[in-house]
Amino acid sequence: MKTKTYILGLGCRRGTTCDEISQAIGNALGGKSIGLIATCTLKSDEKGLLEYAETKGLKLVFFTAEELSKIEVPSPSERVKKHINSRSVSEAAAIAAGGRIISPKSVHNGKITVAIAEPLPPKGTLSAIGIGSGVIDQMTEKAKSAILASDTVAGYGRYLEQIPSLIGKKKKIATGMTHEAQRCSLALNEAASGKKVSVVCSGDAGIYGMSGLLLELAEQEKYNGVKIEMIPGITAAVSAASALGAPLMNDFAIISLSDLLTPKKTIINRIKLLAGADMVCAVYNPRSHGRKELLSLFLKTFRKSRGGHTVFGIVKNAGRENEFSICGTLDHFPEEIVDMSTVVIIGNSQTVLRNGKVYTQRGYKVSCR
Repeated sequence: MKTKTYILGLGCRRGTTCDEISQAIGNALGGKSIGLIATCTLKSDEKGLLEYAETKGLKLVFFTAEELSKIEVPSPSERVKKHINSRSVSEAAAIAAGGRIISPKSVHNGKITVAIAEPLPPKGTLSAIGIGSGVIDQMTEKAKSAILASDTVAGYGRYLEQIPSLIGKKKKIATGMTHEAQRCSLALNEAASGKKVSVVCSGDAGIYGMSGLLLELAEQEKYNGVKIEMIPGITAAVSAASALGAPLMNDFAIISLSDLLTPKKTIINRIKLLAGADMVCAVYNPRSHGRKELLSLFLKTFRKSRGGHTVFGIVKNAGRENEFSICGTLDHFPEEIVDMSTVVIIGNSQTVLRNGKVYTQRGYKVSCR
């Protein structure tokens, strides 16, 4: 039988030691087992607390004072408000972490407050899942298991078409491009009704995917109690790099040239900064039918900063059966072949093209005989 775990809300004075926190928690728990500690962001650099949590292998969850100030608690304190503009830390944090207070705050040694909460069962669950290129054998087992266990699967229509064996007869929420907010809202509504929902994204859901939008929408009160988790996938830069060789062996950056959500002026400024940074750069959404000038500007800027001899790699449909790749130097970059299914990787000063492979030298001392 699995031991029930509780949420522990904690507040403490500056400089409280690990031993003091350990003793206070031990006294407060009364034999109960805790799964996480919740507190205020003002404690994110509290050495004793960090040491205790790391030593015990406990997850720490932090909430801002503004968030905590909005939560009704059993034992509000005007004294606490003078310090952090919230009437509670320990009780409010435990509630914010999804708990129901079963042991109101207790004060230990005059400087540590501890509250214990019972985790409330989630209304439903929502998993933001990266499916990589959509090829089943490149997905993690956790991703596949989460989709199989779902009642509902949401995603861009073309992505859902790539994983029919995992979806089966489950309910589908499919929308087209530019309808991401609608899709995520519908998925959250399903989860709020008690369903297990998967929102699938190509690559990784947290890299130009839906994770951020889901978390933003979930701030609405009607979604309180929905448990959200992120399940990573292989992002396109990694798939493309493996097709080319090993270009991401040192510091690298990823930039999207799509100006649908990011102002063009911002993209241009980032291009200029990246060009001078001597970092390998992976480019997402490099060129579409209606947007060709940004890739041209990108290449012109990088040629000027890094030289026409700089190595590039182009990969279309990375990780899929119809994968296609090209490599060369910027003086001979084939712009016309690039489209929205393409990832472009531009090397740094240590990136080479040898034996048909692109790789970046990291700095190891190698003696070749």
